[in-house]
Amino acid sequence: MDDISSFILENFYSDDRRLVQDKRVSAIVGACYLLNLKKFHPELFGDRDARMLARLLSELGLQEETASVLLEEINRGWKDSG
Repeated sequence: MDDISSFILENFYSDDRRLVQDKRVSAIVGACYLLNLKKFHPELFGDRDARMLARLLSELGLQEETASVLLEEINRGWKDSG
């Protein structure tokens, strides 16, 4: 069991290209969700959400203002295509 746990941990924390890419995609999706939550339902956006958003944006190397502008562009694109 220890060998399996070690293997899983080594793979999780490795710099495997696919894993890094998957973590980045997860950070993007999570940040988008939290930015939308903050904008459209601020009453539901708490301290825990703020900490998570800061962590995800840090992982992406983005400031919240920049991420909000990018998300606004994405949201506008959805409206324009419909």
